[in-house]
Amino acid sequence: MSKANLPKYVKWRDGRPRWELGGEGGKKLRKAGWSSLDLKDARGDWLSFEGARIAGERLNLALTSWRRGDETPDKDSLMQLISDVPGAAALVSEDLKDWQPDQSRATGPQSWTFNQLFDRYEASDEFRALSKTSQATYSGRLRVLRYWLGPDKLSSMRPSLSLRLFNRLLDVGYLRHQWVGTENAMSLHKGYHDAVIRMSGADRDALRNDRLEFMEDDDDAALEPPGYNTSFGTMATARSCWNWATRHHDLTLVNPFARLNLATPSGRIRFVEEAEFRHIIATADAIGRPHVGDAAVLGRETVQRRGDLVRISWSIRQRGDWSLTQSKTRKPVAARCTRILTERLDLAWRRECGKTVTPDPNGPILNIPAKQLTHEWRLVVNEAAKTMPSLTGVMLHDMRDTGFTRLLLAGNDLVRACQVSGHSIKHASTIERHYLACRRQLADQAVDKLDAFSEQG
Repeated sequence: MSKANLPKYVKWRDGRPRWELGGEGGKKLRKAGWSSLDLKDARGDWLSFEGARIAGERLNLALTSWRRGDETPDKDSLMQLISDVPGAAALVSEDLKDWQPDQSRATGPQSWTFNQLFDRYEASDEFRALSKTSQATYSGRLRVLRYWLGPDKLSSMRPSLSLRLFNRLLDVGYLRHQWVGTENAMSLHKGYHDAVIRMSGADRDALRNDRLEFMEDDDDAALEPPGYNTSFGTMATARSCWNWATRHHDLTLVNPFARLNLATPSGRIRFVEEAEFRHIIATADAIGRPHVGDAAVLGRETVQRRGDLVRISWSIRQRGDWSLTQSKTRKPVAARCTRILTERLDLAWRRECGKTVTPDPNGPILNIPAKQLTHEWRLVVNEAAKTMPSLTGVMLHDMRDTGFTRLLLAGNDLVRACQVSGHSIKHASTIERHYLACRRQLADQAVDKLDAFSEQG
């Protein structure tokens, strides 16, 4: 595990983690009554890497609350935050009175803890074969699972507890939804998990009742409550890890995350209309971020993901076609540049050549990291939404959805459209659910073809 994944102030020295308030900032904190702390559990043993991460985030959350006006906590309270890292059994099954922790002397993978399972999975060839984006997504979900399940044995888990965990995650999603934009909002996502964990049973029941009432009053929330997609994805990752251990390490325990009958999220469907598309580009150009307009055109006209867009080079302008191997699927895709793309590339090239440094003809068109591009995209869309409110929340990935839908609107069948986008025909139903925005034009085109067929006798 990378030390870079540890929270601020947490130092890891040969297995001895410490929350260390060093430097000028730490000096001010020490003067205010704070102190550096060894990160040990209740027995006095040094915390694991993951335990140190959790403890560090808790301490930093307490520090954030103090900066907002709370009193400085005493050392005993801080030490309690460090040593009190509850296990999954107590957290997700407190109202399952028939639950008993597993006392058997299981061997092999049957004796693993969840932390051991997740460590092995993240070190596996199967995990390393995923794209960098998918790895980051899985690692984020595994951090949540470690937080709730980490030290517990695989043999202590069962489907009823998995469902209980899923509902706890929904509680976290609802709490975050309620607190965003308020003085209670937290900078650390883990803080919301910790807030739910540390609630009394009565407070947690009240939160659950509030969530259910909210769902009754909101039709969209009734179908997919706040945090549903994230919770569903987290459970799917747990199921995948368990299945991996079954395939590669002969784990014989029944997968408690399988067949939970959870409704599959509907997926995001957003077709960006032509007027909206042009308004995004115009806004990007007007506020001095034309590369965001370039990204909008590249995304829609090539039907590729953000991570691949930032790899496309200026050479396509001269060649008149583009080609790449997709970072997520490893699939090669290629197509001719559309007229709209060619026109934007010519405009962007003239713009770049007008700068002090002439661009590299073989360098990237979007000379910006993918995460920074997402940040600047949001800035542009937020500005554009001030004069066209329908653009609120539009994402760069929506350009891919829109581009795929346009290919079908143009009369292409699914096979031809997938040749451009890189989707697998085997997953046509997934494509329709996640990428094909429902358009009346498609239905009308189908009826036109039916009329033509009927006229032929």
